[in-house]
Amino acid sequence: MDNEKNIDIVKFVGNRTDFLRTQCNYSTRDFAKKAGIAHSALCKILQGTTVPNICTLHSICKALNITLSDFFFGSE
Repeated sequence: MDNEKNIDIVKFVGNRTDFLRTQCNYSTRDFAKKAGIAHSALCKILQGTTVPNICTLHSICKALNITLSDFFFGSE
């Protein structure tokens, strides 16, 4: 996978996480706590500077009460 596609994925995951988080009215601190991840890690995800591993992404989805499929293919 080339670097441009990697950047697109990182941005997508950050934007999607932020969109779904705000739809649930969570602050970043509250959401990080609910997902069981460090606030600093969540901020890096939301800023699009890092992509979470599958376990972290699963925790994010669980906190949002959605599936991984919903995260990537949902219409919200």
